[in-house]
Amino acid sequence: MKISIVTTLYNSASHLEEFYKRIILSVKKLTNDYEIVFVNDGSPDCSLEICKKLLSKNPRIKIIDLSRNFGHHEAMMTGIKHASGDYIFLIDADLEEAPESIVKFYTKLLDDDADVVYGVQKKRGGTFVNKIIGKIYYWTFKFLTGIQISPNICTVRLMSCRYAKALALYNEKALSIGGIWYLVGYKQTPLPIDKSRKKNTTYSFLRRLGCFVDSIVSFSFKPLVYFCFLGFGIFMGSIFYSSYVLIQKLIGNKPIDGWTSLIMSIWFLGGVTISFLGVISLYLAKIFVEVKSRPLTIIKEIVSADLPVNSPAHKTNNEEHFSEKV
Repeated sequence: MKISIVTTLYNSASHLEEFYKRIILSVKKLTNDYEIVFVNDGSPDCSLEICKKLLSKNPRIKIIDLSRNFGHHEAMMTGIKHASGDYIFLIDADLEEAPESIVKFYTKLLDDDADVVYGVQKKRGGTFVNKIIGKIYYWTFKFLTGIQISPNICTVRLMSCRYAKALALYNEKALSIGGIWYLVGYKQTPLPIDKSRKKNTTYSFLRRLGCFVDSIVSFSFKPLVYFCFLGFGIFMGSIFYSSYVLIQKLIGNKPIDGWTSLIMSIWFLGGVTISFLGVISLYLAKIFVEVKSRPLTIIKEIVSADLPVNSPAHKTNNEEHFSEKV
């Protein structure tokens, strides 16, 4: 049995050595046949240099150095595609999720005969406002997409090889990995975990909002349907109101007039029209990104004990390398 530990690096230098020590001690409780796949997502700090020092001490390390910062989801998918283990343990290197939990995940996976065991926070951290926003996020996502993802789901998860291979078949360029995890199927089991929270995070409110919009547009066309019905409702309302005004005019009553009501109507209809165009533009933007078929990530080099730094194997694309290894 071989276990691959996959983690991404972005401003991870302060946590990296501790993460390495803790994950090594934990995985050795399960097997001595393991690999650690570090994906450097264009980290501006010295994370890459630290990984190379670790590689000089441990040949079971593989470093995938991306040409720039592509994003957390893209880096995770790249790491999964380059893992070669029978089981793949995905975890962030920031120590918010305990590396020691790999033992619990493996035990749970065997006990439940599952293909995936994923972490779910026992209690969501953050301020009261953050907790409310989180609840709204998961409820809205479920309502608009129909995808049953667990509230407060975490990155950390243990996956079987066949699940990871199926996951690699999704070649979406505008990647929202949370929904894809669900769409792949297989038996997936949640595991409640404790998760700490860093004071500083790269996921600002605006970035979280952008991820939410991307998730909705990637997995559902319901917003288009709802806006269609809303537009039809406004149209029917205008027909009824116009009929009412016409009848009032015919029977001699003075029709309702006034600058204020006219301007309010213009603003309302203008706002609705712009909203319609905005939603349509989001879907067109997704189509624009997908049809270009640009690579998910660009790998500058792969550094491992069995590959020289400038080996032609480093030029291998994600899908080919994954299928060869798996």
